[in-house]
Amino acid sequence: MSETDYELSLQKTCFIFTVNLGHIDSKIDWSKLSEDEQIEELEMHWEHLCSMPNLKIGRAQIERNKAGVLHINGGLKFGSVWRARTLQNKGRCWARPAKNEAAVLQYGKKQETRVKSLANFGVKKAKKSTFQNPKQQAIQLLLDGLTPVEICGKYPDVFFTHHRAIVETFKMMTVAKSCGVRMALDEEE
Repeated sequence: MSETDYELSLQKTCFIFTVNLGHIDSKIDWSKLSEDEQIEELEMHWEHLCSMPNLKIGRAQIERNKAGVLHINGGLKFGSVWRARTLQNKGRCWARPAKNEAAVLQYGKKQETRVKSLANFGVKKAKKSTFQNPKQQAIQLLLDGLTPVEICGKYPDVFFTHHRAIVETFKMMTVAKSCGVRMALDEEE
C-alpha cells in the first residue's frame, strides 16, 4: 500500500479539499463556459458539499491557480469519522486528512488567490471562558472596576456563589485606594 493509499484510508473528521471543474463533470468542455457560469457551477457544487451527511463545519473559497483556472479550496469537519477516499467519491473532489484542524478552518480567509468567498457552513464552538471557576471571574471583575451591584446585575451566578467575598473584597479595595495604598496591579501598569 502506497503512502497516498494509506492516507486516503485513514478515518478522520477534518479534511482539506480541492474541487476542480473536472471533478464536477468531466464530460463538459469548461473552456466554452464563461467565468460567471463556471463560478455558478462551483457555487452549486459547494452547496452539494455542504449537504453531505454529518458535516459540522465547512469553510471554502473560489480561487484561481497560477494558470488562471478556477477551483474551490477549503476545509471540512465532520461530526464522525470519514475516509478521504469516501469524501473524494461522494464529494467529487480531491481530499486529504488535515494535520492542523485550526489552520484548515481558517483557510477560507486567504486573500492572495481569492476570486470569491463561499458561505461558511456551520458554527465553530466558542472558546471557553478564560475563567476556570466563578471565584476567579469574581476577582477579575473586581479588578476590572465593577462594583458588587454591577457584578450582581451582569453576572448573578458569580455573585450568588461568592457574594460575601465580593462585598468584603470590594470594601478592602475601596479602603486601600482611599488610604493611598497602591494595588499590586496598579504598580505593574
